[in-house]
Amino acid sequence: MTYINVILFFIIALIYSAAGFGGGSLYLAILSESGYSPQSLSTIALICNLIVTSIGLVQFAINKEVPWRRAAPFILMSIPFSFWAGQWKLEKDAFFLILASALFLAAIAMYLGSSKAVVNSSPKKTWLISPFIGVLSGVTGIGGGIYLAPILYLGNWDKPRQIAATACFFIFTNSISGLIARLFKYDQLQVPNETWWLALAVVIGGFIGSKWNNKITKQQYIRFATIVVLLIASIKIVLDHI
Repeated sequence: MTYINVILFFIIALIYSAAGFGGGSLYLAILSESGYSPQSLSTIALICNLIVTSIGLVQFAINKEVPWRRAAPFILMSIPFSFWAGQWKLEKDAFFLILASALFLAAIAMYLGSSKAVVNSSPKKTWLISPFIGVLSGVTGIGGGIYLAPILYLGNWDKPRQIAATACFFIFTNSISGLIARLFKYDQLQVPNETWWLALAVVIGGFIGSKWNNKITKQQYIRFATIVVLLIASIKIVLDHI
């Protein structure tokens, strides 16, 4: 365990929670050279994801910004697939390159999406993409909100805060599903000792970030922060694994 990792995890939780995310992709990027097994890496990321999004979800709920009914189809359609894919096993380099590619494409999709924060008057069945996102979530070991949010932004599904809240809810449930899948496959979770220090860091960062999101940050900044963290994650992973 290094103090640098603890500090970085705090910063990532702070930034990601402000955008409604858990930070799993960057957690994985930072620990990619740690020598941990892919199972341990994904377990750490999922635990930290779960902590950050649980804090954020409470804040969103208190502020009545979670569109529970509209978000439900995304959740219900993704959980079985994230559980299924969470039991797959990929080679380490393939795992990270798939993750980097998905994050980069998500950033592009969000950038190209309409900047107008309006509700689509005749929304399509966007939730039909959830099984595919669930598979990506299960394979990579992250919550999947970073895949869902760009699609919602692109379709003007709702206002930025509601999209952030939906992504947070999505990550929370898929992180639980991913952890259960790994427990089901391996009978126990491989949790290194370092995890508990990192968990403490994301508790503090996630609390501050969720407060920032709901109290201070303007809606357009949420979208900008989302694009930035997606690009940072994809570039970092590619540089480490090419």
